[in-house]
Amino acid sequence: MHAASRHRARRDAFARSLAGPAGPAYSNACARLSRRPRCGPFGRRSSQSPPPGRGKAAIIEGAQGGSCAGKLRQIEGRSQAESEESKIVIASWNVNSIRARIDHVTTWLQAHTPDILLLQELKTPEFPDAIFKDLGYHVAAVTQKAYNGVAILSRTPIEVVSTTLAGDEADSHARFLEVLIDGMRIVNIYLPNGNPIGTEKFDYKLAWMDRLTVQMAAWLRSDIPTIIGGDFNVIPEEIDCHKPASWMKDALFQPETRSRYRDYLEIGYTDAFRTLHPGEPGQFTFWDYFRDAFAHNRGIRIDHFLLSPAVAERLKSCTIDKAPRAQAKPSDHTPILIELS
Repeated sequence: MHAASRHRARRDAFARSLAGPAGPAYSNACARLSRRPRCGPFGRRSSQSPPPGRGKAAIIEGAQGGSCAGKLRQIEGRSQAESEESKIVIASWNVNSIRARIDHVTTWLQAHTPDILLLQELKTPEFPDAIFKDLGYHVAAVTQKAYNGVAILSRTPIEVVSTTLAGDEADSHARFLEVLIDGMRIVNIYLPNGNPIGTEKFDYKLAWMDRLTVQMAAWLRSDIPTIIGGDFNVIPEEIDCHKPASWMKDALFQPETRSRYRDYLEIGYTDAFRTLHPGEPGQFTFWDYFRDAFAHNRGIRIDHFLLSPAVAERLKSCTIDKAPRAQAKPSDHTPILIELS
């Protein structure tokens, strides 16, 4: 059998093995995957393509009342304390080089103490786990020299499920990490940028998104509450950018890109920020370093949390913390946080 035919057969088998939820979003993703020939992360590798090499993963272990009224106050106090203890705060931050931003991240962690932090664009072959272990966090990381890289920090132990997104054995980039934490599936992604459009890089982005659609549909069929967070490199709607006209020729804002993001919502996931802030403009997670973009709030919202129905029911808040972007030598992204009951 020809290599391309074998690859199509593998893709068909992959899609069939995950067959389940009906609906055009899921069916279209499977159909696109079955038609697309294998080309690897960037097709025929160009001089601008990141080097190959499977990202490597590492797991590092951390770290009486007298009256009725008095008794009622004690009960209410315990209830409030238990409620506070049951809250879960999860954050995501593209740090654009963990080595360059290590002080930013550790300072922010000490100030906000999230239960879980997802990091993207590490840009290092070795994650500095000891620093975060000293802060009381368990660590799982998938790294790659000079490019990409994702990590998850957690106050409680981490069980790594997968370090690669299913559906393309040739994709060796460190962009995906699926773990289990306290009975929840946490998935950290650094979705491909895809620029320039009309190239193999854009094809890779769309194929990656199709593979993610199929995987997300499979997760919905399990009993495990699921959270997908990270840098999606997608501007979902016009409200999610300062000036839509400036992004018309960018891969992040193409109709094909945005329709695939809508597929994620159509199969049953919730955009945590937009569901709590409908119609609210000027809320961004990324600002370019040039032309005083941050000072003038000329940004885009491309860092997201998508929640399965079981998690969406527990969503209390979703906020964007702009403070780190205002610091000296910041990442061009800023943290986004969700709070669950």
